[in-house]
Amino acid sequence: MRNQLSMLLIGAAVLIASWIIYSQHGWVTSDSILYFEMARLITDGQWQAATSMFKWPFYPSLIALVHMATGLSIQTSAQCLSIVFFTTSLWAFIKIVTQLGGNQRAQILAAVMVFGSTYIVGDIMPMSTRDQGYWAFMLLALWQLIVFYKHGAIKNALAWQVLVLVATLFRIEGAVYILALPLALLLLPKPRDNVNTIQLLFRAYVFFILLGILGLLAVVMSNSINLDALGRLKELLTGFSDIEQNIKQNLINRVDIMRDQVIGEPFKEFAWFTFLLSLFSISVIKCFFVAGLSPAILALSNTHQSRDLLDKDTFKLLSFFALITWVVACLIILKVNILSGRYVVLFGFVLIAVASVVAEAHLQHWKHATFTVKAVLVGCAIMILVGFISNVLPKRDGYHYEINAVEYVQQSLADSKQQSVLYTSEKQRFYAQKPYEDRNYDEWQYLVERIEDGRVNEYEFVVINLNIKADSAAKETYLQTHLTQFKQDKVFYGYKKKKRTFVYRRIH
Repeated sequence: MRNQLSMLLIGAAVLIASWIIYSQHGWVTSDSILYFEMARLITDGQWQAATSMFKWPFYPSLIALVHMATGLSIQTSAQCLSIVFFTTSLWAFIKIVTQLGGNQRAQILAAVMVFGSTYIVGDIMPMSTRDQGYWAFMLLALWQLIVFYKHGAIKNALAWQVLVLVATLFRIEGAVYILALPLALLLLPKPRDNVNTIQLLFRAYVFFILLGILGLLAVVMSNSINLDALGRLKELLTGFSDIEQNIKQNLINRVDIMRDQVIGEPFKEFAWFTFLLSLFSISVIKCFFVAGLSPAILALSNTHQSRDLLDKDTFKLLSFFALITWVVACLIILKVNILSGRYVVLFGFVLIAVASVVAEAHLQHWKHATFTVKAVLVGCAIMILVGFISNVLPKRDGYHYEINAVEYVQQSLADSKQQSVLYTSEKQRFYAQKPYEDRNYDEWQYLVERIEDGRVNEYEFVVINLNIKADSAAKETYLQTHLTQFKQDKVFYGYKKKKRTFVYRRIH
């Protein structure tokens, strides 16, 4: 019966992932385009050119491998990987819920919460991104570490090491878990069912890993090796210096503004405290709400009944895992001043795992539950259902506005003698199947340069993204006065008309 449930949930994951990807109509992100181009170069044998674009090529290599093995297009190959990674993540996650004490109903609740997550499933899952592989293998590794911590089988220890290393091949942040998570086995109390001999062996293994890290640090500090030879691994050694540099170049100025223009007298001396408290609060909010509001509410509605159902050993290790995720989030903010929700999704999985067991405990005592508890459960169920419906329904009008603009231009070209179009966006060029140029450049400056030097006059159409911002009116005036040989043919609007794509057509 348990295997049948697992197969049912896996089948549901495959169907949901496939449908959501299909409903996106090929929508991509800037990062996706980079990975696709790297995969194309790897397929053509241009390894050096691929790694010069981004020095962490494992995920693009997988796309290239699937592409060469199946004959599918590079984008379709990446979408197939997304489905596999999502399904693997859910399977590993259900295994973790089982270790946490969740019965079959709790496992179903956990899967439903994942399916109803508008961020994890609705936004991130259809993206072709290496984060998906990272989550899949990190959850598999965490499951194996939990089993080892509880039962002491050496095969689980070896599986943990292999799986977490594979996860690190997707994202360098995995190395933090390699270094920090085994410390849980040293710091946490011994589990009830563990084999002491195996536990001692693994604790010795942890000791030697830490000893090796200290040795590597000593070698690096003695300048015996060049940090650049380590590739992106050097970020593990230069991370704190990068944070220090960011503090000097950016954060100090922001703290000065907060001290002088926000807090003022008599609390100026609390400027740094207030600023850091704000940053750490952002990371806490991101962590607790990345999976949605319902898991956070349910996980925090823990009662004596639900605490009795939670497996203590698993809960301790999951708590340690969540703490590491939060610390990594704080370090990322201090290093680069941003924190995407993708970086804390693993914290969201922990919340959903706990929430599923807590919700199951509430349901077991439904008849004797207070009105408040029942209201919370009904409210959370409605939010999860709304999230699921939002994920699987066709996308709202304007979601594919750039794709629609490109399709319109290509249809118009069928009746035009000239076949040249100036696409100012990298995504537009991808949708139009044009050669890759660059990424993350200034689209407006890209257009202005071609207007000023006259290259724009070589084209029949000019496709321009011009979102509603403070300077958008001035930019529209510039287009009216400088694109005199073109007329505005059509405008495609994004969600709430805040994003726009203008199509200009040559006047004949």
